[in-house]
Amino acid sequence: MNFEQRPELRPELRLTPQLFLNLKLLVLPVIELQQLVEAELEQNPALELAEEAEFTREEQVSGSETGAGDPSEEFDIAELLPQDGWEPPGSEIENGEEEPVAAEVIAATKLTYHDTLLPKLLAEVDPVDTAAAEEVIDWLDENGFLSVTPEELSTVTGIRLEVVERVLAVLRRIPPGGLGCADVRQALIAQLELKGFLESSLERRILTECWDLFIEQETKRIAARLLVEPEEVVQALNNISALEPKPGRQFNAPAPEYVMPDFSFEWREGRIVAVEQDSNVPRIRVARRFIEIIQEPKKYSPETVAFARQKVNNALMFLRAIESRRRLLCRLMEWIINRQGEFFVRGPEYLKPARIKEAAADLGVHQATISRAISGKYVETPFGIFKLRDFFRSGTGGVARSGIKEKIQAMIENEDRQKPLSDEEICTRLAAEGINVSRRTVAKYRAEMGIPGSDERRK
Repeated sequence: MNFEQRPELRPELRLTPQLFLNLKLLVLPVIELQQLVEAELEQNPALELAEEAEFTREEQVSGSETGAGDPSEEFDIAELLPQDGWEPPGSEIENGEEEPVAAEVIAATKLTYHDTLLPKLLAEVDPVDTAAAEEVIDWLDENGFLSVTPEELSTVTGIRLEVVERVLAVLRRIPPGGLGCADVRQALIAQLELKGFLESSLERRILTECWDLFIEQETKRIAARLLVEPEEVVQALNNISALEPKPGRQFNAPAPEYVMPDFSFEWREGRIVAVEQDSNVPRIRVARRFIEIIQEPKKYSPETVAFARQKVNNALMFLRAIESRRRLLCRLMEWIINRQGEFFVRGPEYLKPARIKEAAADLGVHQATISRAISGKYVETPFGIFKLRDFFRSGTGGVARSGIKEKIQAMIENEDRQKPLSDEEICTRLAAEGINVSRRTVAKYRAEMGIPGSDERRK
């Protein structure tokens, strides 16, 4: 793994290699973390499996909770030495009566861009652009195109136009390419550019100079206009046909049937606690033979010692990043429990509005850090498996968006099939409960749940 700082990151962010690695690992759900740890074990000989509980986490992993700062060239050898009494994370589960949670079945719901696309975008944009990235994602239509102009988006959200355009530039390069473009033509051109087709290529000239003829597949007229042979046009059209005209649809596929929760919530001694579900993540430590080389460098060649120091530095950075991820997620789970206590007692309808900004302020971290922490992760609750992002929703009347959806769904399930409720009638009923939303909002939430309109629901 390359731990070097990306050159495009602006210097004022002061992203050290350690902090940059922390942010990269924070985005990963537990399954991807497991895969990354296994890959790192293969790549870095200074890491080995910790098959026995031999040393404490704190003494193996040094550094602050946020992981800021780099491992120095002359690190403290004490942090590498084996100690007694270490228990791997999640040992309270392994030593107790209950088994760790395995993959669980969830309903095949429609995934949103926040579930599928946002994690990819957050992994590429600068942390200071996280809020802008979330706003841009919210304005994509079902095909992946931007539903407003960048100028309109800037005006509505208050985000500087240059920031919006910077995020869009990153988004448009996420495979298959063309996400966040204005239309199909721009998306196809962006994909050609991503594949290395120059502006002078026949494929790009067809899209820019002969769009009207391209729509009608007028091969001969395209050849005449561009002064090329029809056979060349046929080949170019074949290349274009291999592109994705609706780049967003691959991010709107049905949810996977199985997911691996990162956490579960349990009642213990009269209180709710969050339990890590990372038992499948290999427990790793710095390899003993590398510790020996650093402890007694005179026994080895200078090249061997230099190699050992480099690999151990990388190993320590990786271990610190894993620990930083674990600590922040545990603190975030505690925050959710304190904020959403009624949910755990009474169910999803009682989810309260909660904002990423509030969690960031309470935990003393940047909003970008919280956004990365909740991306692509699931938690098992007494009421089923939920996306971690479900606990961060805007709402009305003290009820979160997911809670409003629950109420709409309950109303529709109990309606008279001969006289199904209109969106306006649902608005009125919600208003009676102190929840003031527009008819358009009800229609939007209903569509997101895959519920047809009243005319289609009528028997």
